[in-house]
Amino acid sequence: MSGDMRHPSGHGPAQGPGPGLGPGLGLGLGLSMRQTQKLVMTPELRLALQVLQFSTADLAERIQEELLANPVLEVREEPEAQALGEPVPIHETPAADNDAARENDRILDYFLDGSDLGVPPAPRRDPSDYARPLDPPITQPLTLQEHLLQQLRLTIRDGDADQGDVQPRVVEYLIGCLDERGYLVCDPDDAATFLGVETRRIEEGITLLQSFDPRGIGARNLRECLSLQLVGPTDQGDRGGPGDQGGRDDQGRRDDQGRRDDQSGRDGQGGGETSSRHLALAIIQDHLEDLAAGRLSRISAALKVELPQIQSAVDLIRSLEPKPARAFAGQAEANRYIIPDAIVEKLAGSPGFADGVGDTGDRYIVVMNDSALPRLGVNQFYRQLLRKTLGAVSRSSRPGTSGTAAGTAAGTATGAATPGSGSATPDGATAEAARFLHDRLTSAVWFIRSIEQRRLTLYRVVEAVASLQSDFLDRGIRYLRPLTMKDVAEAIGVHESTVSRAVANKYVQTPHGVFELKFFFSSGVDRLGGQGIASESVKKLIGDLVSKEDPGDPLSDQRLAELLSGSGVVISRRTVAKYREEAGIPSSSRRKRY
Repeated sequence: MSGDMRHPSGHGPAQGPGPGLGPGLGLGLGLSMRQTQKLVMTPELRLALQVLQFSTADLAERIQEELLANPVLEVREEPEAQALGEPVPIHETPAADNDAARENDRILDYFLDGSDLGVPPAPRRDPSDYARPLDPPITQPLTLQEHLLQQLRLTIRDGDADQGDVQPRVVEYLIGCLDERGYLVCDPDDAATFLGVETRRIEEGITLLQSFDPRGIGARNLRECLSLQLVGPTDQGDRGGPGDQGGRDDQGRRDDQGRRDDQSGRDGQGGGETSSRHLALAIIQDHLEDLAAGRLSRISAALKVELPQIQSAVDLIRSLEPKPARAFAGQAEANRYIIPDAIVEKLAGSPGFADGVGDTGDRYIVVMNDSALPRLGVNQFYRQLLRKTLGAVSRSSRPGTSGTAAGTAAGTATGAATPGSGSATPDGATAEAARFLHDRLTSAVWFIRSIEQRRLTLYRVVEAVASLQSDFLDRGIRYLRPLTMKDVAEAIGVHESTVSRAVANKYVQTPHGVFELKFFFSSGVDRLGGQGIASESVKKLIGDLVSKEDPGDPLSDQRLAELLSGSGVVISRRTVAKYREEAGIPSSSRRKRY
């Protein structure tokens, strides 16, 4: 059977299987060589980058984890003299000193001897032991809940007449409803439903809780918190809080009475404190927003009180604590103990840095703080065990075949001699032990190298920063110059990302205090002489000008810009306002005092 195979379209013969799909389009298999460059993130490089950006505390924790996971790694604790190979000096005591020492020993034995009292004599101790200070006891500060529960137990035990009906479980529940500021965040009706008691009992529990220390605890809002610190919970009137209408009416009556007392006691003896307290209550209840905005003139006009008295009441309000729970552990941030990674010390009378930066004739050296981290090394027992294991592997091999990759790599890493002829598959347990020891040894070596590379990189970065910021080291923060990570990277010959990782979470101790390493990298403004000044220095200058201003006529942002321009700092009013807000300095209207 024969026929003509045509294309489905009917216009021509169908193409058979071939190398092409059509004219000019061909598919085929072939081998080609191409040369490219790309960065391969090996595990060793990833470990080095990770260790580089660790802080001292994080690196110490990582070292402890590595010591637990890798038996080959160990901490070497050697005396400094023995580490340097020097003999420990032994000094002979003169005869006079020996007699004095023996006399001190006899006196000490006399006081320690209790045989005449029926007490057996104490064992002989080295006299130098008595000069050692006792370790301070480790105490954990009380949390806010523990502090309040202690007061609750004392209050219930005292059994006051007006608090005897308050159930402790009600107050304990309310203590658990306090937020991180110390405010009560639960509704009295919901609490009564949950505990199965009357709402009146919840209100009594709130009253008892608000009488505890610190003052202002258990408040429902800021107004109530500040009011509690001024007059206490029993003077607040209706327990619905300042937000209820009844509380406002009662507070309004107290405010009117306070104003009358204020008016009558202005010229009296001892009436100043009472009038300021009542005036402060009136400001808290009705003019808290104006107080926050610094509109004291509006408050004075609304209350019809002179500005100096408003200023006195405002000072009293600002002395109160808006967050009563701030000072307690669990609510406040835990204390952070900063360990400097490097120390910049000054050697007087020596030439400056190697690059000639600095004109004071003093030399600054960088000392790495190695005392915060343990000194690591490779355990010699496991190193010798690996060599013995490799020897057993080589002895069990047959000539003419290639050895195992693990044995060859391990022998190369440890310096052990690998036989020239190959070896066959050795005993399974011996080969497995060799591979395990080789992997652990390689991991330990790379971890130690990463720590040393971190130390070297950080040393070079700190040295470059100290050299470029020599004016700051000589004369203080006012002379801090603008600096970028690119400048340091070019100075030490590394990439900018390496500098960014090196300065992350690092601190340096300088003659002017301990600073975060990122503190020295900041933008700035220009001076008339051409050299820039860092933004931190500008903030310091603004703070100095504000500290010397007249409180009755504070400096405006425009006036601050003019004063800074007069001292050679080219800066605009908007930049002054930006730096002033970053430094936490309020505006001139809020700084004004009457």
